[in-house]
Amino acid sequence: MEATGYFPQCLQRFARFFVDEIRAQPGRANVMLRCLLASAIVITVSMALQVPFLALSLLAVSYVTQSNVVKTRLIGVVFMVGVTLAVGVAILVLELTYDYPILRILLSAALFLLSVYMMRVAKIGAAFFVVGIVVIYFQSFVDLTDQAEALVRIALWLWVAVNYPIAITLLINTVCLPAEPVRQLKDAMLGQLAEVDAGLAYIEGGARGVGSPDARDVENGTLTLQRLLQFSTMRDANYRRRQAFHLARVATVSRLYAAAAHLPESTANIPAGVPPALGGACERFAHAIRTGERFTVPERLTNIVDLGMPGAVEETREALLAFASRSAAPDSTETEQEKTAFSCP
Repeated sequence: MEATGYFPQCLQRFARFFVDEIRAQPGRANVMLRCLLASAIVITVSMALQVPFLALSLLAVSYVTQSNVVKTRLIGVVFMVGVTLAVGVAILVLELTYDYPILRILLSAALFLLSVYMMRVAKIGAAFFVVGIVVIYFQSFVDLTDQAEALVRIALWLWVAVNYPIAITLLINTVCLPAEPVRQLKDAMLGQLAEVDAGLAYIEGGARGVGSPDARDVENGTLTLQRLLQFSTMRDANYRRRQAFHLARVATVSRLYAAAAHLPESTANIPAGVPPALGGACERFAHAIRTGERFTVPERLTNIVDLGMPGAVEETREALLAFASRSAAPDSTETEQEKTAFSCP
């Protein structure tokens, strides 16, 4: 009996969760270095220039630092707009209810509830998150002094303490170690294709493979590709011009990855030579992703007649053939370099 069998189920689940969280992930070191560098600069500037609310500045750095450049810029701009709106609302609440503590607290609570609601229903919910936090946090300073001018100065310093770390974070994420979504998308697709190729190799060798993707892996992989494609479209003009093609490529990778989760354990009912041909097609697909060349399938796959092959194997073949057909019909708005690449055999 394994040693883990002596521990409660809840402790075993927590251990698995903890191991998954600290496991090395692609891009995690990059995010850590960017966040560390931005935090070090913010701490140095705040201590040297005596900017208050250092903890709030570091919180802004950690929130704005995201997995890629596009997401970081989007969150940064939204946070700047949100903190500007929040400081204005806090000063307005102070002006209207400075002599009436009960009304000030009730109005602040109502604004906080409205911000929480808008966080869920608005596309820029992060801005309302900042509004709610700042409005409530600012109420803790009202009872520290009876001078309204000092409170206005605190509110303005609060605006500075949040906005200048955001500007530094955007600069660091743009200049130092930028995480481009286009590169992340290619790496994610190549990683999933590698798992598909490994599953086909295991079939050819007569073993299923321990590390085959499960339903959660397929769901997370599909969502990751769709999200990275959206960021790549926002970042790269070529992706915007050929959005339909890149969407078809991402969908093909997702189909192959989903089929890999249901591959059979043996080569029964699979014609001889099909697994190697599928593996070779996956390698060609990966090469096409790396180089941008036209994708073609081996002649062996096009001449196979479906004689009751397993569904996952047939789905893999159909996905590759469908994308090969799509690659042969490039968009009319291609660049000359793309047209040359797709015209090559």
